[in-house]
This record gives sequence, structure tokens and C-alpha cells, in this order.
Amino acid sequence: MEKRYLIVLKIILLFSVLYITYYRINNKKYIENNKTSIIGIVRSVKDNKIVINNYQVISKDKININIGSTIKVNGRVKKPSSNTNFNLFNYKNYLLSKKIDYLFYADSIKIIKNSNSFKNKFINYVNSINNPILSTLILGDNRIDEDEYEKIKTNGISHLFAISGMHISFISLTLLLILNKISKRKKLNYLIVSSILIFYAYLTTMSASIIRSVLLFVLMVTKFKTIDLLFYLFLMFLIYNPFYIYDLGFLYSFVNSFFLLYFKPDSLLKTSIIAFLSTFPITVNSTNQVNILSPFLNLFYVPFITYIIFPLCFIVLLIPKLNFILNFFIGILNYSNKIFYKYKLIFIFKTLSPLLIIFYYILLILYLKRKLNYMFYLTFILLYFRFNIYPVVNILDVGQGDSALIELPFFQGNIMIDTGGSQYSDINKYVITPFLKSRGIKKIDYLILTHGDYDHMGASYELIKSYNVGKIIINSYEDNELERKLKNVYHFNKNTLKINNYTFYFLNTANRDENEDSLIIYTKLNNYKFLFMGDASVNNEEYLLNTYNLNNIDFLKVGHHGSNTSSSKKFIDAIKPNNSLISVGKNNFYGHPSKEILNNLKNSNIYRTDINGGIEIVLYNKKYQIKTCVS
Repeated sequence: MEKRYLIVLKIILLFSVLYITYYRINNKKYIENNKTSIIGIVRSVKDNKIVINNYQVISKDKININIGSTIKVNGRVKKPSSNTNFNLFNYKNYLLSKKIDYLFYADSIKIIKNSNSFKNKFINYVNSINNPILSTLILGDNRIDEDEYEKIKTNGISHLFAISGMHISFISLTLLLILNKISKRKKLNYLIVSSILIFYAYLTTMSASIIRSVLLFVLMVTKFKTIDLLFYLFLMFLIYNPFYIYDLGFLYSFVNSFFLLYFKPDSLLKTSIIAFLSTFPITVNSTNQVNILSPFLNLFYVPFITYIIFPLCFIVLLIPKLNFILNFFIGILNYSNKIFYKYKLIFIFKTLSPLLIIFYYILLILYLKRKLNYMFYLTFILLYFRFNIYPVVNILDVGQGDSALIELPFFQGNIMIDTGGSQYSDINKYVITPFLKSRGIKKIDYLILTHGDYDHMGASYELIKSYNVGKIIINSYEDNELERKLKNVYHFNKNTLKINNYTFYFLNTANRDENEDSLIIYTKLNNYKFLFMGDASVNNEEYLLNTYNLNNIDFLKVGHHGSNTSSSKKFIDAIKPNNSLISVGKNNFYGHPSKEILNNLKNSNIYRTDINGGIEIVLYNKKYQIKTCVS
């Protein structure tokens, strides 16, 4: 009876803290901040970024300042931005999980008081050995080459390169073994090791996973069970900073530790599988892909890194001349990592909703307790891989450019209209590919490029190289330099494209110039009328009015980003759009959309990617739902 009572109390406590966490996150307020100078103590330094107080200072050049130094920075403050497309990386929440509220772009940095603490000397000494793996494993500061680390992540072994329970356990057990051989005073030995671990945590980045691991060891002297300590630490972390919920290290560390402590696997294989299953939702919602081979790869990498690479890092710290031995084993690590990456078995998974994550963990716990059979996992799979029952249209925020994704129901097809393109950012890498994965889309059946301007098709090259793209359709105008780079394209000069029961009408296939020859696409999705105007001009609009009977358009993808070269009052009054969708960059050089065009569209509901971010339209049978990423 008492046990049940405690379980109920824990559940109430858990949900109370989670509710408070949710409330604090959703009610986070930024105070008006127009500071031009800040003074503070340096918390961390990496390349051209330093953290002081609750600011991340960004410099044009690499910064060489010691941690603990007091500095004065002149520049301008800026509130960090959230993601403007659904399911993508939220930079603001990431910074808040590190207790950083503002960005500060530095014009000048002045050292008021220089610090030369032991921590600085230790960090400089570790980095002077010039071994990225050693710096990563000893300091918790990832310095591994970006391409190499991408392979590590894909192979599902990135957790081995973040200081966590496994590393702290190795250090503590090794130290205890040595001390217990020297002295039989076990309590004193425990206190000595605890002190060493706390000091070691101070020397590192002091990430959530490091602090969790050290505190768990230190508090084991109490009468609480280890799993109870983990539970209370979890609550304490969230009370201290609710935005830890967005810290992947925090989530991986606590979730993985809970399942391993609760189910106590008795073999490395079981440990690896439970670790894989318990962190599956975290991996899915952070990368939207999983390497199914990763539990088996960990059978090799866990002992290899834990008992060879990690101990060698400490030996090299003491005797740097032995770095060549460490590099020999790192060579084996890199070579095997490359081979396994080549033969990876990747599955793309749609982003999981909070409700589905809860359902998954309930099923997983019941299954591991042997109260469910495999058929119950089939239930989750059927729920998770639910197909779209209704058509879904997404207007992506690609800055000053155009990109729309149409998902037909029941896996009938995915059509992308334009990809956007930027000279300053890799739109495919940071927007299109992550978004496609978050929707569980494995193939673009038709890529329609309305015309050859860079802001409409610039990202198409990288998309085609990195993703499964079926037919590529471009307009009938002569190829420009951008279009000639594409291969296996289909010059479209027909009037219709039929996909099962859905027909896409191409209303403009003349041959004049790029903008005048923009593919204009009309379609009905669940009887809702869509008109995608590309960069078509008022001349095209006049042609449409004289040739077709277009009226009461439900969704108008506004032409040329709201430029006054299109969307004439005559055209808008004739087609009477109910909703106007404008794809446009924030504070763009061209001044799009123009006030004149906004006035022409005033009788419709106007959605703009520069204000609303990504736009999702779900088309039910008798109604539709519009959601915007930025409220």
C-alpha cells in the first residue's frame, strides 16, 4: 500500500513539474533590451563566440580570451530567432537551454581583468595536444570535424562522444579501485573521488549530462535508490531551467539512464537495444532518421571507446608523446566509422507528436516488463505511419524565394513547386531536406521549377543530389545557365499533369522570357481551388483573364513575392482569392510585398512567410485548417 502511495505521489510530482515547465516556457518574456555595451565574466569561449552573463557574444574574428576574465563589449543586442518552419531546429530554445537569453554582435571587446585560472591552463593544455577526439572526450567540447561527426551521428554513436554516465562511471570506478587498494577507509575514498569528479565537472563544459552523472555519483551516499535520485535530479534540473527540455544531452542522459537502471539489462546486446529503443523518439524528433544498425554497431564501439580510446586520452594527457598510440586507434575508429557509414541502413521517420511519444513509452515499458507481445508494437507502427487522409499543402519559409510542398493523401504523391535558393545559406541543407524528413517523405515524385531564377530553383541542385527526386519539370522557355546544370529534366509544354484523381493544370506555356514564361499552376484539392503564380507578371494575368474562367480562388500563391509587377487590382478583383499566400524574405532588399499589392489583396486573408513563417494547410472534406509556424 505504501509503495503504491509513493508511486502516486511521484506521478503527481512529475506532472506538476512538467506543467510548470510548460507554463514557464510558454510565458517566457523578453525585456526590452537596447544595450550597446555589456560587462561580464566570460563563461565559455569557442572560435568567434563567447558567453558572458546571459549573452552570447559574436565577434567577426576568432576570440582569444580566457574563461573567467572580465570584459567589456560594445556592439548591438538582438533577440535570438525561433524556427520559422515547422519541426525544424529552434535556435532560441537551444540558447535558452544554455541559459542564454540574447545575442550580442560585438564591434569591440576590451579585457578589464584577465583570468589565468587553472581551468584556463587545463583547457589550453588539452587543446595544445591538437587531438580533436581527446579534446571532445576530456573537455566535453566537440571539436571533431563536421563531416566526420556527421558520420558518427548517422551511425548512432554520437552519445559516446559526449561526457556522460559511462565516462564518469569509468573515472569513478577506476579511482575507487586505486584508492581502495591504498586505503581501506572506503567512506573517505568515496569523498575523495566525489571531490575529484566535482572538480573535473568544473574543468569541462559543465553540460547537463556531465552534471547529472557527477551528482548521481556524489548523492549515492544517501539512502535513496539510484533510480529515485535520477528522478529527483530530473525534476530539479527542470525547476532550475525549464528549457533543459530542449537540450538533447539532457534528454538522452536522463531517459537512457532511467531505462537502464529500471530494467537492468544483463548483457551488452540487451543494453544496446534498450538504449536504442528508449532514445528512439528523441533521435527521431531531432534528426528524423535512424540507422537501424546502430544498436549492433554499439556492440563494437561502446567497449572500444570506453576501454581503449577514453583511457588512452587520460594517458596522453599525462604523457603527450604517446599521442601517436591514441592516433593509431583513432585511425581504426575513423576507418570503421567510414565503412559502417557507407553501408548504413537509414529509415526516415515523421516527427512524433507529444501524445504519440507518451503512448510509445507506455508501450515500451509494458513490453520490456513482458506484459505485451509484439502485436502491440504493431499498433504503434500503424498509428505512427498513419498516412495523410487529406491533402496537405505547405508553403515553406525559404527567405526571399518560393517553395511549396503538396502532399496528396494515401501516399499518392508528393509534389514540390520550386525550391528557393540563397547565396548566403544552404536552403536545402537547413530547410528543405530537414522539413521533408520531418514529414516522413522519402521521395519527391514531381519537382516543378516554375522558371530559372535562382530564388526559385537555386536549392534544386543540392536537393537532387541528396534526396530521391522523380520527374523534374521546368518551363518551355530556352534553358538559362541555372537550368543547364540540371540533368534528366522534362521540358513541360503540355496543359495538364494527372496524378490518379488529381489534375494539375499548367495555364501558361508560352515562350517569351523567364518571368513571363513562369509555369502557372491551377489545381483542385478536395474541391478547394489553388492557383500558384510563380513570378508571372500583369501581362500573364491579362492572358489568364482572357483565356480561362478563374474565380473564387480559395488559395492564391501570390505572384513575384508581392511585387507590383503582378497581382493587379483587375486580376485580384476577378479571381476573388479567399486566402493570399506571399512567400517573401524578411526585410528584403526589394521592399516586397508592396503596399499597393497588399491593398489589392485586402479582402482576402493574407499570410506572409516573413511574418508568419511556414504555412500549413490541411484540406478536409468540408473545411480547411491553416496553421502558421510563427504566431
